[in-house]
Amino acid sequence: MSKAIYEIPNVTYDMHKTELTEPIIYILDKYDLTTNATEINRVKELWNKGKSIYYIADKLRPTQRGVTEVFLLLLHMVEENMIKPRGGKMWGA
Repeated sequence: MSKAIYEIPNVTYDMHKTELTEPIIYILDKYDLTTNATEINRVKELWNKGKSIYYIADKLRPTQRGVTEVFLLLLHMVEENMIKPRGGKMWGA
């Protein structure tokens, strides 16, 4: 049995110029994925102090979805080299 290998090109699509053959599904649309420099700086400060993702979420996004939103923000910040991985991972030092 052979494995199917799918190569997905790293391409940005302009959805207004794309002829759609099926509906677009927006993922994670129930989350607030917006941020600003003040929030990023606060997350970076708390992360560098060894605070857990739960602590950071409680301070910045005290909602039911806050932990997920902070996780996604931390993921973004790691991908953009704004923070570095640490010993305690996201659970804190």
